[in-house]
Amino acid sequence: MLIGDAGGAALIPEPETSFNEGNTVLIAYEVYNAEHKGGATADLDVTYEFFVETQGGRRRAAKPVLLRRQTSDSLGYSLPLRGWPEGAFLVRVRVTDNRTRASAEGEVRFRVVGRSS
Repeated sequence: MLIGDAGGAALIPEPETSFNEGNTVLIAYEVYNAEHKGGATADLDVTYEFFVETQGGRRRAAKPVLLRRQTSDSLGYSLPLRGWPEGAFLVRVRVTDNRTRASAEGEVRFRVVGRSS
């Protein structure tokens, strides 16, 4: 999974990346081994969950986003950070193949460090 600033179009494969409040983060990744049933497009459900990391542990930072019936093996999500406070965050992505019910998930940590200029 790659994470980067959508404004600069740079994708950075680092788990500890810092962004300014107001940036838009682009999360991009490939799904491997999705069932294509004789050449048909993929049939994937994708869930994005957002957490803030505090001394007391993780807590939900925003409502989960569920995207049903995605047909591409190349996926991405744009996350505007407008209004997000400074802190450490985590995004968890879960992909489920609707044909086989197989699923996979990954997590990426990032920091919001302040306002963009």
